[in-house]
Amino acid sequence: MTAETHARRSSGVTGVGFALASLLIGGALGWLSVTLGNPMILLLGGIGLVVVLVAVARPALGLALVAFVTFTRFSDVLVNYHNAPSVMKWFVPLLVVLTLVRWIVVGERPSGWGRPLALLVAYGAVGALSAFYALNPDVSFEALDDYLKNATIAIVVVALLVNARTLRYVLWALLAAGTFMAALNVYQFLTNTFDNAYGGFAQASLAGIVGEATGYRIAGPVGDPNFFALVLLILVPISFDRLVSEGRLLLRLLAALALGSCLLAIIFTFSRGAFVALSLLGLYAVLRYRRFVVGWLLGIVVAVLLLQYAVPDKYTARLETLLDFLPGSERNPLTEPAFYGRATEMRAAWYMFQSSPVWGVGLGNSPYRYVEYSIRSGMPGVAGPRAMHSLYLEVAAESGMLGLAAFAAILWFAFRGMQRARAQLVAAGRSDVVSMLDAVQAGLIAYLAGALFLHGAYPRYFWFMVAVALAIPNLTRHEVAGRANRPGRG
Repeated sequence: MTAETHARRSSGVTGVGFALASLLIGGALGWLSVTLGNPMILLLGGIGLVVVLVAVARPALGLALVAFVTFTRFSDVLVNYHNAPSVMKWFVPLLVVLTLVRWIVVGERPSGWGRPLALLVAYGAVGALSAFYALNPDVSFEALDDYLKNATIAIVVVALLVNARTLRYVLWALLAAGTFMAALNVYQFLTNTFDNAYGGFAQASLAGIVGEATGYRIAGPVGDPNFFALVLLILVPISFDRLVSEGRLLLRLLAALALGSCLLAIIFTFSRGAFVALSLLGLYAVLRYRRFVVGWLLGIVVAVLLLQYAVPDKYTARLETLLDFLPGSERNPLTEPAFYGRATEMRAAWYMFQSSPVWGVGLGNSPYRYVEYSIRSGMPGVAGPRAMHSLYLEVAAESGMLGLAAFAAILWFAFRGMQRARAQLVAAGRSDVVSMLDAVQAGLIAYLAGALFLHGAYPRYFWFMVAVALAIPNLTRHEVAGRANRPGRG
């Protein structure tokens, strides 16, 4: 197929897509506005029409919109706070249809999705099997349904993320989402307007901070401060990379705004696990960006001064409880209620794994077996369902060695693929793509580090980043081949 023919067909499918999308959206808007009697439907529908048309014309921008909607939980907030229909329920299937149409009509065959699909299917199959031996199979099927939705989004990401330009769009969409969430929640904290959830994007809760002291912890659109901090951790290395790698001053300033907002928001979540993960991330950054050694030294000095004089006293007091885990500490860390609670949950998860090492107790069933196994472990906790507070122990408890093997295979192929892609990009002189790859890898590492202390309650963020990582090898093949085929290159 010649380039002219390809362009003509691409233009044709775009025109057909515009027409079909306009008819479908217009008809849906009319029906919904009459049926539901909700004026917001018209507003959201109008915005949705623009979004759909953009996705038809530029699938890369459509993928960037998926990234923004995913990280801001835009669809969930609309459903839970504004009684609006779900955005993701129709937008993701639309991208799937558009991908298939471009494949059939234009010949733009999606590539690189075979192995990711096999890995995701294998992990899902283990979860599906667990429903047949779980104490509560309905819970397993519900968890499996959620996983299938996330896996579908992941495959869409892999299929559409085929070049460096699209990756750059996606990373900036993530930073736009992070800046929006973080800045809004920082403003809420600094102005003490915790009674205003700002449309659902700035939730906060009054909770124990340390000892008898209480205070508000920002939770963003996620609704949980620890998980909100975990999401923001992903964006820290991405924003730093754009700060040092972008050529235009305006983009560097926007990246600096994203970085500062995310760091402040992480502090105001009062998450100790996020602080530990952030420290590990800082060590990685020092090793990765060694040419900025003077900047790192200045950054460490500034960080120490901020911790000493600028951040809330309750935050530093909360961090000091981490010192109880050091050898020689006179205080038992388990006297802290939060630490004891997590210890009971993690210990119960380990006992679940020991009781059923091959199959586990069933997908989604670990919270409902917590009381039983916490008593067995000799560390009884509170009554009622409790999450396992560690992603890895949760996978082991619910899916056994089969689940762990499938989960480990996904991560192994993701990181191995990124390392091989990095070597190819370095050899091809594509330092611009290497920097983005390193940022994605660091963001995923940050999430995995934080997941040592948190379970998989909001897994869409994780699977989105895994999908980006799994797309990197195919993206690299396209970029290296494109560079080799340019005039003037051998």
